[in-house]
Amino acid sequence: MDLAFFFSPEEELSEAEKRIQKASVPEIANKLEFCLSALVATLYLAGLLYLYNT
Repeated sequence: MDLAFFFSPEEELSEAEKRIQKASVPEIANKLEFCLSALVATLYLAGLLYLYNT
């Protein structure tokens, strides 16, 4: 992995915007669904840990 090349913040934003523009609606929906699932699982685990520690 070549660490000598870094994007500037503006270039990173530009690259992210390009990826978003190229993404289809189902791709975006799948990513959002995955993020939501991970959030729910994290909150569920946090709740279990809280109950276990009380």
